[in-house]
Amino acid sequence: MTIAGASYFHKAMDLMLNKYPNAFFIVASDDMAWAKTTLGSRAIMTPFRSAQHDLALLASCQHTIISSGTFSWWAGWLSNGTTIYYQDYPRKGSSLFAGFNHSDYYCKDWIPLSD
Repeated sequence: MTIAGASYFHKAMDLMLNKYPNAFFIVASDDMAWAKTTLGSRAIMTPFRSAQHDLALLASCQHTIISSGTFSWWAGWLSNGTTIYYQDYPRKGSSLFAGFNHSDYYCKDWIPLSD
């Protein structure tokens, strides 16, 4: 599996700010220490301590930057706005990549972006 790095999130944030100059970023993560260290100056960390509340908050957002996990996929789908996804998932040559069709997993109007 390929995991989106800090450069992906910073590029995605820049892209969102170009499209929506008044955008701000809310982060939900299962690794908040990494998120605070990497994105903290550019983002607001979710105040909740449960996945249910985090997903409800993210689903109410107008636009979404998602990682490769299903939790963020659902946030992107439920928000129904501009969604940027990590296009390097799954890693080329991996067993998951062999049977993976991006058009089956990502909505056609979502924006692919790599590191």
